[in-house]
Amino acid sequence: MSRSGRGELLGPSTRRAIAALKLGQDPSVTGAGGTTNGAAMRITPVGIATPLDSLLDAVEAADRLTHDSAIAHAGAAVVATVVSAAIDGATFDEGAWLARNAAKHFGFAELFDETTNFRTGVETAESVPTAFAIARLHQDDAWAACAHAASLGGDTDTIAALAGAMVGACTGLSALPAQAVRKVQEVNALDLEPLVNRLLALRTR
Repeated sequence: MSRSGRGELLGPSTRRAIAALKLGQDPSVTGAGGTTNGAAMRITPVGIATPLDSLLDAVEAADRLTHDSAIAHAGAAVVATVVSAAIDGATFDEGAWLARNAAKHFGFAELFDETTNFRTGVETAESVPTAFAIARLHQDDAWAACAHAASLGGDTDTIAALAGAMVGACTGLSALPAQAVRKVQEVNALDLEPLVNRLLALRTR
């Protein structure tokens, strides 16, 4: 990230964990203080690649190095569960019910009750419930979910990514505005479909 000039995009929990690793700290403890939303932000590929019956273990494993806290696991599990359930054909509402149970597994189901009290900080306890609520409001339109999240202020890119991932997994690529998809892909030199196909292949192994 530093060599590419994007080191500032790393969140505080990740930066802290990397600094601890550089100092030789045991990787099993570097994520202990990680409570911010980085784990939830990067968990979507795990949700795509992992069936629901083994998802929570996979989420914890993915989080552990930088975000090994109950709240970070809960937030990441919510996003990954909605995504994984959607891959199996679930609607957002069906995935949301499973996601609340996933959060309950880590002791934080109450964060994902009905709410419109949007908070936009980098802490998991703020941004993931906000993204979840926005996804619920726009559960048939991932583009609208992303636009709503982007308009809030605060950590908008992460909140939009979380809401967009959950709704997008439920509605599919064809539901997104084609012109906007092309522009995002071209400007950022993205070719995500082959990656998604490889993740789906992992899921069936």
